Amino acid sequence: MKTISLVCVLAITGCSKQKTDFSEAKRTTETLTAQGITFTVEIPEGLPKDKHDPLSWSDAREEYDHVPHVFLRINPGELPKTEEAAMREAALRMEDANFVRKEKRPDGWALTDASPDKRIVEASRWVQIGDKVVKCTAAQVGDGELPSYDKTKAMLEAICDSVKAK
Repeated sequence: MKTISLVCVLAITGCSKQKTDFSEAKRTTETLTAQGITFTVEIPEGLPKDKHDPLSWSDAREEYDHVPHVFLRINPGELPKTEEAAMREAALRMEDANFVRKEKRPDGWALTDASPDKRIVEASRWVQIGDKVVKCTAAQVGDGELPSYDKTKAMLEAICDSVKAK
């Protein structure tokens, strides 16, 4: 009886743990309209959607701390003019940033900041759509090295790279 109880407790505990590896999850295309523009973004299936912000996939509850988070922001105006300006806008603290991708694109910028210990990855992308700029940030933080690190980094970059005018 004790063995059965222990197995049940372990099964319940294991089931309540949040999935953190979305690196191979199928992505679905979301069409969003805000501030007079319509655009699409590809989001991994099962990623929690923010209940209050229609442009974010994030859940503030502690059990979701280590899943990917996606934030889309729309700003009037122009793209960052220089790589340095894009890096300053992307990094929380420039002195701690480790940019592993810095790309100027015809419609904007693509940057990725990844900690050397493979614990944090943050992909950023700016896309000019009409007179607005859509900024995408896709990030994941782990207690230790992120699961499937290279695939997770590629997935986060692909999410932001998927932002397109509709």
